[in-house]
Amino acid sequence: MPAPLRPLLVGDTLVRFANGMVYAFFVIVVVDFLAVGVTLPVVGRLNPDAYFGVLLAIEMAVALVVMAPMAKFAQRVGLKPVVAVGFAVYAAFPLLLVNAPANAAVLAVLFAFSGLRFAGLPAHKALIVGPAERNEGGRVVGSYYLLRNAIVIPSAALGGVLYDASPTLAFGVATAVGLLGTGYFLAFGEEFEAYA
Repeated sequence: MPAPLRPLLVGDTLVRFANGMVYAFFVIVVVDFLAVGVTLPVVGRLNPDAYFGVLLAIEMAVALVVMAPMAKFAQRVGLKPVVAVGFAVYAAFPLLLVNAPANAAVLAVLFAFSGLRFAGLPAHKALIVGPAERNEGGRVVGSYYLLRNAIVIPSAALGGVLYDASPTLAFGVATAVGLLGTGYFLAFGEEFEAYA
C-alpha cells in the first residue's frame, strides 16, 4: 500500500464505518420512526414503504446527475476537495435524517442531498490508483478495498447495539465518527499530483 494512501484509507474507513452503523436503519427511520407517506400526481397516495423507494430513486438520480460534472470539477480544484465533500455528506446525513421532521418534502431534499455523497466516487477512485506504481493499480485497489471493508464489518453490529439504546444516539455517534474520518482526511490526505 503506497504511503500516500494511508490518510485516505483511514478517513474513508471511518466514514464507511459510520455509514455501516446506521445504513440498515435508514428505512426504519423513514417507514416507522417518521412514518412519512406522500400523495403524488398520477400515482396517488404512497404509503411510507413505497415512499422510501421514491426517496432512494431521488438519491440515485442526483448521484447520476452530479457524478460527471463533479469529475470535471475535480480536474480544476483537485481530487481531495471533491472526495472530502462526499465524505462530509456521508457523515452529516445520519444526524440530519434522524432529526428530520415527518415531512415528505424535507425527506426528498434530504435524500437528494444524500445523493451528493456519490459525486466524489470517480475522484475517490483516482486518488486510490494515483500513487500506485505502474502496473500495480489493480493490486493497490484490491488491497485498499479489502482492508477498508474488513474493518467496516462490525459496524452494523455496533450500530444495532446503539440503535437499541436510542436511534438518536446511534445516528449521532455515526455522524461523529464520519466527521472524524472527514476531518482526518482533510488534515492528512494528499492530493494526487496529476490533479494538483
